[in-house]
Amino acid sequence: MAQWPFLWSHVSICHNVFESRCPASRDSRAAVPKRQKRSIFVGFLRKDIYTSKDAAAWRYILKEMIANVQTETPKEMLDFLLPKDMQLGTLQALPPLSDGRPKSTASAGKTATDLEWQLHSAQLRETLGISVSSKIWTGKSSFKGWGLSLTDRVQDALDVTAAKILSRKVKNTSAHLLNTIIDVSQSITRGTCTKQSGVHPCFTTSSELYSYREDRLILAIEMLAILGYPREMIIPEDFTNRQLKRLVGNTISLPCLGMMFWSFQVMRRRDFEAPAEMGGT
Repeated sequence: MAQWPFLWSHVSICHNVFESRCPASRDSRAAVPKRQKRSIFVGFLRKDIYTSKDAAAWRYILKEMIANVQTETPKEMLDFLLPKDMQLGTLQALPPLSDGRPKSTASAGKTATDLEWQLHSAQLRETLGISVSSKIWTGKSSFKGWGLSLTDRVQDALDVTAAKILSRKVKNTSAHLLNTIIDVSQSITRGTCTKQSGVHPCFTTSSELYSYREDRLILAIEMLAILGYPREMIIPEDFTNRQLKRLVGNTISLPCLGMMFWSFQVMRRRDFEAPAEMGGT
């Protein structure tokens, strides 16, 4: 890293944050509080090569680029999924995590982890006004959950999240639900799913993403596409879905990374300075 003229730290909060908007969620933006987590890009310039004016210019250029990008209508995460004719074969090639039928872990005995999620579930269900046995989503005859390991906890996460979204006092809650992607690897108390604003939390190496619209697991190759990697990217034939997921969880969204490098190159070749209020002259 020392040979680089600037030091890349990381992109915090936004490095894997995605837009997953449908018309319903776009219409609801007015109801979303303005005070939200902002996208934060973190980069460091070497003081022996660059000046504070360079840093101010880099920040200014990046700010202008972000403002320009935000004028574009964001793509939905579901736009990056494999075509229908490719999905079934790819899902069938996965290890047999699920045969589409709910699985119970009751016979295995309850662990401390089981008791914890069950307690959280009971509290959330009481708040939502639904019974502990309510299966608002997984109880549907059409439910499949392709690719998921349908344990009691996973089924509960799908049902509680669905109930929470459908209980919102906004229009088109059904559309919101179908446009939601949930990470079933996380506790339901963390709410790791598509937000009402349309933004989705970052991916991790353990992420197990489920699409309510597609009723299936989102594949690692699709997660890479969401991060900006091209479909034509060559992946070793012996790479498993699990290995790809590790790659996804440790990588950075290419548009975000590209914006940092592009703005840096513009800064190096600039013939202007940032406004005084941003540290320029």
